[in-house]
Amino acid sequence: MRQFFVFLSIFLLLLLAFDRAVSRVLNRAYAAMRGGQNGGQLNAYLAQPRPPEILIMGNSRVYHNISPDSFRRPAANLAHNGTGQVFHTGVLHVLRQAPQKLPAALVLHIDLDEYAQPPKPEEITRLNFYYGRNPYVTAQMNALSWSERVKNVSALYRHNGRVFSLAKAWLRPVTSDFGYKPIAPSQRDSLNTLYSGQRRLAQPRLLNRAPLRALREFVAVCKAAGVPLVCFSSPYYQRPPYLAETSALVDSLLRAEHVAYLNYGLHPVAELQRSTRYWRDDTHLNARGVPLQSQALAQQVAALLPGSPNKRAHATTAPGRQKNQRLIAVK
Repeated sequence: MRQFFVFLSIFLLLLLAFDRAVSRVLNRAYAAMRGGQNGGQLNAYLAQPRPPEILIMGNSRVYHNISPDSFRRPAANLAHNGTGQVFHTGVLHVLRQAPQKLPAALVLHIDLDEYAQPPKPEEITRLNFYYGRNPYVTAQMNALSWSERVKNVSALYRHNGRVFSLAKAWLRPVTSDFGYKPIAPSQRDSLNTLYSGQRRLAQPRLLNRAPLRALREFVAVCKAAGVPLVCFSSPYYQRPPYLAETSALVDSLLRAEHVAYLNYGLHPVAELQRSTRYWRDDTHLNARGVPLQSQALAQQVAALLPGSPNKRAHATTAPGRQKNQRLIAVK
C-alpha cells in the first residue's frame, strides 16, 4: 500500500510539472496572438505603446456598424461578436489591471436584446486566460459552478479547445483590425432584414435584469479610474415589442449614475428607417448604412466628452431624435 501511495505521489508531481511546463509554452503562444476574437484582439490592444483617446466596446453591432475613423479623436474599436455586458466588464477589468492601457474615454454599446433573453453568464469563460490573474474574471467564473475551481487547478485547462487556434496563429501571424469590419451589401439584404424583423416581433417577452449588475460594475470602474463614459444602443429596422421595457431598465440605471445614454433603438437616425438598402438584417447595417449611424454617434459623443466646445450638460435636440433624449456627461 505504501508503494502505491509513493507511486501515486510521484505520478501526480510529474503530471503537475507537465501541466505547468506545457501551459507556460501555450501561455506565451496565446500572448503572442494578434488576430481573431478569441484573445487576439485584446492582446493586440494591450501591445500598443499607448491607448487610443476613445475606445469603443460592444458586440457585433459595433464590430460591423461603428467605424473608429468617424471620430474626431484617435479611436479604436475593440468589439467582440456574440458578447454581452459581463464580458465587456471583464475586458474593462483586464485593461484597468494593465499599466497605462485605459483610454482617455470609453464608448460602450448596450445591446437591449440582452435584457430580453435568458442570462448567459458563461460568456465570461472567453476570458478564462485571466482566471487567477484578474479578480473580477476569477470571481465571475467561480460563480458559474463549484467545478470551475476544480477544473482550473490545471493551468492547461484555460487553453482547452484553443490549441488549434494557437498553432494557426503561430504558423500564420495576423494583425488585428481592432474589431471593425463592415458588411458588404448583397442582393439578399432586404429579404434578410424583413424576415429577421418578423422573427424578432414574434419573440416571447422576457425581462432579464441580470446584465444590470455587470453594467453597474462597468460604470463604477470608469468612475474610479476617472474615465469618461458614454453609452449607446443601436437601432432596429423594426422596433421590437420589448424595446420600451428593456430601454427603461438601462435608462434607469444610467440616469441614476449620471452617465450619458444615446438610445438609437428608441430614437434612430431617421434616414436608416426609410429603406432596407442600409441593412444586412434588422439589427446589423451593411456598408451603406454604417456612415449614417457611425457619424451620428461620433458627432454626439464628441459633444459630450470633456474638452469639447460643443459639450452640453442638458438635453439637446438632433435630427430624428426626441427632445427628451438625455445627453449627460459622466461625472
